[in-house]
Amino acid sequence: MKTKWNNKMGSRSRKAIWFSRHAPTEDQLSEIAEMGYELGEVGENLGSTDIGSEGDLAELLSALQAQARQAGAAAVFGVYPVPLQACLYYGAKAGGGIICYGAWNVRRTVEGERPTFKHLKWCSVGALLPGGSCSQ
Repeated sequence: MKTKWNNKMGSRSRKAIWFSRHAPTEDQLSEIAEMGYELGEVGENLGSTDIGSEGDLAELLSALQAQARQAGAAAVFGVYPVPLQACLYYGAKAGGGIICYGAWNVRRTVEGERPTFKHLKWCSVGALLPGGSCSQ
């Protein structure tokens, strides 16, 4: 299912994609717009991908890079699992790539209950390297 997140930034905004198990909140969308980005269509929910091996991680990186490239994205916004955070760190260290912003959320969800939190701000957490590589 494809969803278009329209943040009303207009034609001067830069394109971005979403990576998370959950849809963005209004606060998150507002800050993304304030930063000059517009979230485009996201056709698959890569944020729910189970990373059980190095192979799974490599496949996820490749799929995320392909999705970003197809969307013409200058950034990825979302919540990243630890193995992916490591790759984004190495991407930033290597320089270049697509900038990734992670959500700083407070008031975390109680286990087994509906997700609830307050978005505090977006933080630069690394970069997605071309080709979806993760040099560790």
